[in-house]
Amino acid sequence: MRNDGQLFGCLWLIIANLAVAILPSLLNFRAIFPRVGTNNAAASACVVWRRQTQSVCDVTSFITQARYSGGQPRLMLWVLVLCALSRPVMGQWLMPRDPSQGPWPEGIPGHPTASQLESFLPDPPTSDQVDYLSHDEFVDADIVLDSPNCCGSNVSGWEVFPAGLIYQTNLANVKEPRLAARIVDSHRDTTLWEANVGGRVGLLRRGTTGATFPSGFQLDAEGSAQMRLDVPHKVDLLAADYRGGLLGTWGNQYSQWKFGYYHLSSHVGDEFLQRPENHDFERLNFSRDALVLGHSIYLTNWWRVYGEAGWAFYTDVCDPWEFQFGIEYVPYCSTGLAGAPFIATNVHLRQEVGFGGNFTFQAGWSWRGRHSGSLMRMGLHYYNGKSSQYSFFNEHEQTIGFGVWYDQ
Repeated sequence: MRNDGQLFGCLWLIIANLAVAILPSLLNFRAIFPRVGTNNAAASACVVWRRQTQSVCDVTSFITQARYSGGQPRLMLWVLVLCALSRPVMGQWLMPRDPSQGPWPEGIPGHPTASQLESFLPDPPTSDQVDYLSHDEFVDADIVLDSPNCCGSNVSGWEVFPAGLIYQTNLANVKEPRLAARIVDSHRDTTLWEANVGGRVGLLRRGTTGATFPSGFQLDAEGSAQMRLDVPHKVDLLAADYRGGLLGTWGNQYSQWKFGYYHLSSHVGDEFLQRPENHDFERLNFSRDALVLGHSIYLTNWWRVYGEAGWAFYTDVCDPWEFQFGIEYVPYCSTGLAGAPFIATNVHLRQEVGFGGNFTFQAGWSWRGRHSGSLMRMGLHYYNGKSSQYSFFNEHEQTIGFGVWYDQ
């Protein structure tokens, strides 16, 4: 009859052999991946599991037969040492030696008692179903941020506060809500600091999830304060326009629409009014509540064209109609740390200035986030036309400088 010491020794040997059987396979597990693509990781794990199952069954059968023989601890210890020494050799023998032979051998030796697990194991792929990658290709594939076609998600449903926008914010329109700062030189021999504090966010979406080319319908809210400061004159606040609105957008990765409402009002800065030369300045209560309809098309993943029309049902100083259109070259998919170039143009025509308006050109470098879809840009900013501060809406100005922009 066995005593407790013999039972404890037997259990200890079982645990030790399991560790010896599993650890070498884990050490060899990484050796599989340089030869097999990341999409075949599950199949690689299947082969490792098969080898571990075979070894465990071997040792379990031996201990089952020897545990009632009166105990042979030295013999069992030598067998375990031999098993430990044979595991790396077996692991290398089961590994494919030449990529031309395929990643899976024609047959894997099995143990009779291991057949009980065969029904639970998936069939390994054939050689023509596996793509071989070099080490460099494997490393690159592991850090790819998006699929090559960048076609977005196929998962559909309701989503509150979704990431990304179905209808993108027009990049070169200086009146769009966003976070931005520009240092520009004016033709009036002064340096201006123009800042936008705000943004546009999604509230509710019925469609595909994700920030890359979402499809469906989405409700957005927007708002911003658009300020102008005179840098040489103690950074005085010259003027500020305020905008807020609600938009409904819908479409897919090729075509997008938007329809919504926005309110815009213009205000002059106190520092500007306190200057001696501006005592006789007549403040204008420029204000509009407007409906806007827009349509944009993605010619490629980089090229986007758009056109919009706005009609104000309430106006003060201004007239009802406005139109804008533009073209953009900007990455829609995530860029990683390297970033990518961008170009954006916009033409904004307004009825109160005889359907004149302004032209804006921007170019530089940009970065697109992977999960958020947010876009950050920096580069050249050029503006020519009627003032972008509507307190001076009928004055002509030309500015050029450097800008930083952040859009959802």
